[in-house]
Order: sequence, then C-alpha cells, then structure tokens
Amino acid sequence: MSQIYKFLAVISTCLLLQALPAFPQTNGFVVEGTIHGYEHNAGQGLFKKNSPTLLQGTLQDAKIKITRNGQLVQQLNTNEIGLFRFRLPFNGLYQVIISKKGYNQNLLIIDTRAFPLSIRKGGFVFTGAEFVLNSFKQGKDSLLNKNLGRLYFNPGKEQFHLAAVSEEKGGWLFSPSPSSDTPTSLLERAIQKNNALLKEYTPLTKSSYTRTREEDLAVKSPSEEKQDSRNKNNKTVSELAEDAPPPHAVTIDKNFNLKPVLSQIDPEGIKEQEEAIRREKELLLLTRLKAKTFGDSMEILRRERQIAMAEQEIVNAKLLITAQSAKLSAQKNSLYLMISFLAVSLGLSMLAYINYRQKRKNSLLVESKNRQITDSLNYARRIQQSILLSENILQQHLPESFVFLQPKDIVSGDFYFVAPIGQKYLVAVADCTGHGVPGAFMSLIGHRLLREIVVERQVHDPALVLEQLHLGIIESLNQRKGDEFSQDGMDISVCLIDPEAYTLVFAGAMNPAYLVHDQELQVLQADVSSVGGKTLRARHNEKEKRRFTNNACRYRSGCMLYLFTDGYMDQFSGNDDQKFNTKRFKRMLMDIQPLSAEEQKFTIERTFYQWKEETPQTDDVLIMGIRLL
Repeated sequence: MSQIYKFLAVISTCLLLQALPAFPQTNGFVVEGTIHGYEHNAGQGLFKKNSPTLLQGTLQDAKIKITRNGQLVQQLNTNEIGLFRFRLPFNGLYQVIISKKGYNQNLLIIDTRAFPLSIRKGGFVFTGAEFVLNSFKQGKDSLLNKNLGRLYFNPGKEQFHLAAVSEEKGGWLFSPSPSSDTPTSLLERAIQKNNALLKEYTPLTKSSYTRTREEDLAVKSPSEEKQDSRNKNNKTVSELAEDAPPPHAVTIDKNFNLKPVLSQIDPEGIKEQEEAIRREKELLLLTRLKAKTFGDSMEILRRERQIAMAEQEIVNAKLLITAQSAKLSAQKNSLYLMISFLAVSLGLSMLAYINYRQKRKNSLLVESKNRQITDSLNYARRIQQSILLSENILQQHLPESFVFLQPKDIVSGDFYFVAPIGQKYLVAVADCTGHGVPGAFMSLIGHRLLREIVVERQVHDPALVLEQLHLGIIESLNQRKGDEFSQDGMDISVCLIDPEAYTLVFAGAMNPAYLVHDQELQVLQADVSSVGGKTLRARHNEKEKRRFTNNACRYRSGCMLYLFTDGYMDQFSGNDDQKFNTKRFKRMLMDIQPLSAEEQKFTIERTFYQWKEETPQTDDVLIMGIRLL
C-alpha cells in the first residue's frame, strides 16, 4: 500500500510539474506613463532672458528603446495620446532611451535587481511615469539631452529611489521656482506616487496585466521572437486554452461619456472639465463594486485611461495657459521697456538738440564778439603803426638799419622812437608794462611823451629824457596818490648817435644795449630803475625822484648797435622748454654782425620761429639794429 502511495505521489508531482507552464506568467516590472513635447531655449548671459516655453502636448510615436548589456531587449512607440507601457523581467539592469526625431532624448537606467521575493512573484506596475522631450535646436544639441539617473528599489527603506546624476532642477522649464516640472521632478513625483502604492501592495492579476495594443506592437529582439515561437509550438492544447481570452461580457452600466477634449482652453473651461472628471471618478468608484466579468475589468481600465487622458489634458492646458501668460507678460514687459527706451531716447535727443541749439547760438555770439574784437584790434594796430616811424623812413636816415617787431597779440606793448637832431640821431626802444591792448595804450602814451620831450622841448640828453619821461608817465597816469598809484611804466633804452664825432651817449632804464664790432661785444649798461610806476624801497619824499646816468663812448666805423627788449630772450623752446636766454642772444648777434641789415633781420626772424616752433609766444619782441658808419 505504501508503495502505491509513493507511486501516486511521484505521478502527481510529475503532472504538477508538467502543468506549471500552463499557469499565466504575470510577474514582471511594468512601467506605464506618458511622453510630452515642448520647446524651450534657456537663456544664458547677463541680458539673455529665457524664451517663453512652447508646449506641444503629448507625443505620438515617440520611440522607447530598451537595452541590456548593450543588447536590444525591446522597442516600442507611444500611441496617439502619448501613452506607453512595457514590461521588464526582474534581476536585470536596463537602459531606457526615450527619443523622437527632431527632439533631444532622455536616458533612464532601471534597476530591477533588488526587489523582494514577494514582488518578484506578484509583479508590480510602476504607473504615472512622465517624460518630456525638448525640440529646441531640433535635437542637434547633445547638451540638451537629459540623463535622469538610475531608478531602483531600496530594500532597506522598502521604496523606490532615484539616484539622479544632477540634483539641480531650477531654471529648466517655465520658471526657476522649485515647482518647475523638470524631468527629474516629474520622475520623482511618479516615484512618490508608486511608493504610496507599495504600502498597500497586492500581486498583479490577469486583468491588471492585460497587454495593451502598444505592447503587442512592441518590437522584440530576434532572440526573443525565436524564444516566443518555440514556446508557442511547445504549448499543449490545454495551455492554449488557458491563454485564450475570456468572454468580454460587460454587466456594468455603460453610462460613461467623458470626452478628453476641452471646449475652450481658459480657466472657465478647465473648471468645467475638472468638475466633470470629479463626477466620473465618483461614478467609477461605484462601478468597481459592480464589476463581475473580465469585460467589466476591461471597461473600467478603459474608463481609467480616459480619465487619465482628460486629467493630462487639463495639466497640459494649465501649462499652456501658464506659458502663454508668461509669454504675454514677457511681451508686455518688452513693450514697456521699448516704450521707456524710446521715451528716454526721445528725451535725450530733445535735450541734445536744445543743448546743440544753445551751444550753436553761444558759438555764433562768441564768434561775432571775437570778430568785432579782432576788427577793433586790427584797426588799433593800424593806428599804432601809423604813429610809429616806419622802417622805410628809418632807413632813409640810417640806411644800414632794420627793425624786427613781432607782437604777442595783434597790437604791441613794445615800440621804438627815432628823431633826427641836425646831424645827430636820437633812437629809443621801449618795453611797456603788459602786452596786447594795455601795452598798446602805454606805448601810445610813451611815444607821445618822447615826441613832446625830444621834439617840442628840445631835450636831447638821454638821461634827462628818461627823467622827464618818468615824470610825464606819473602825470599822465595820475600816479600821485600815495601808496595807491599804479605800477604801470616801461623799460627803455635811449641812445644819441653823433656820426661826425663817432660818439654815442647811452642811458637805459632796465634795458641795456650791445655794441658789436668783429668778434667783440660791448655791453652798454642800464640803470636798475624803470620809467614810471613805483620805486621800490624809496622814502615817501623820494617817490617821484628818479635819476638816470649817461654812458658815453666812441665807436669804430662799421660796428653794429643793437637796441632790444627782453621778449626774444624770454621765448621758450618747442623742444626742451628752455628760454633762448642772453648767452644765445649774444652769440647770434656776433654771428650775424658781418651780414647786411636785411640779411640780419631775416636770420633773426628765422631763428626765432625755429626756436619756438609750436610753442605760444611768451611776450612782445622788438630788436633794432643800426650800422654805425
């Protein structure tokens, strides 16, 4: 009897082992979700703002390519509303590449190796996965590809976890706020949803794992197709009967008319659709209680998908409204900025134009005033030149003579005086206080006083001429007012030439004279006192007293007498910012002494302009040269 039991047990075991393949293999890790498309250019730099995000909705025919160890496991496309569903065996590491032509791709690593035995036997559906593909640059920029990291089950915490490549989420889509729907945040949201499902985990049933049309159309690797064909040929009749679908009888109420289409994409239309979805969800809860057949389960699944589609459409519509609002806000801000810029530009242009008009008006006024002043000075110069003895008349009395007069301004404060006295000649060269118009006025006063003293009063002694000229300036300028009288006056050298006796008498007030013959230069010294003005360190009763001394000497025929002011020697150079100085001046006079009067004047003028170059003239310049015969 015991042997019969043992035999029956062996037979039962064999039959059981033979019948195991007939049971449906529902275990596996199922992933289902949606793929969305959008276009977004993240601005970079200081003044480059993010362009508005353009939502494109769910993507049909987006490609999902699954590989393991570099080998293709399966390949499928999303359906017409962007949904996908695929199954992965446990105890594997899979690379999921989500892409579509014209879009950048997403990469996700799915690790099914750490699931507990209960889930491996019962299977699990990872639901609500959402991926987004960016169409900016039409998928040509590899920097826009997103590596989402590794999705795995943490057995210690008994929940899913994402080991992301980068935790940076801000600034990727729509706004830089933490609520932005970045690829990583979308996946983490799905992980939170499935972690909640793990707490109430139940093994998969036949109805919950019914293959969808998309999974049926999935492209399998050649090795999988051969294995499926081999398994199918090896099945028994009973196994084929077991795999046959049950009847699709539906006993539940078919009153379900929710359409995943918004009547209008605005807050009011979204609100109406959300209310309709809420009602259909309540109806669906009651319908689940009435479900009895496989057809009922399929109908419930269809309604769940329809509700999910409607909810996804609302999400897309809200995102679209947000994007449109952001775009309108950006356009409005750009318009305000442009209007402000134009207003500021117009204001600045008006200010610039008014400023230009005012400057132009002031420039014309200044130009007119300058022209009037210049005309007045030119007229004053003609008057001054008419008063002074011309160089031609001077050469009639003294044939071998020249005058080099170069005013700093249009009119000069330097002047010369020549008066024939019988066979003698009285010549003078003066440097008045200041230059320009003030100096010109002083030169006119000095010339008038010299003519009055020498011609009218017949005073020919040079020292007496200087003393009376000093008193005349004090009288003319009303300088007898104690300490308040002005300092205006002049430095002057006066020389009386007697050609018959070959003698000359010289007196000078701060201005010396040079007598040059061959390579000898004799200095005719002047007194250290000016004509006119205030006497330094003089007692009150001596303020008007000024004594000058005569310096008489004989000369040889052919020597040169030079009377001059200090303007030539004080002129600065254009190269090294040095004065011409007395030493260079003496050397120049000794070099040009043998030349004719005309050549001497030419050399003096050329040397002066070569020395100063572009440097402004320092003072009035006057040099008188007389060949004593």
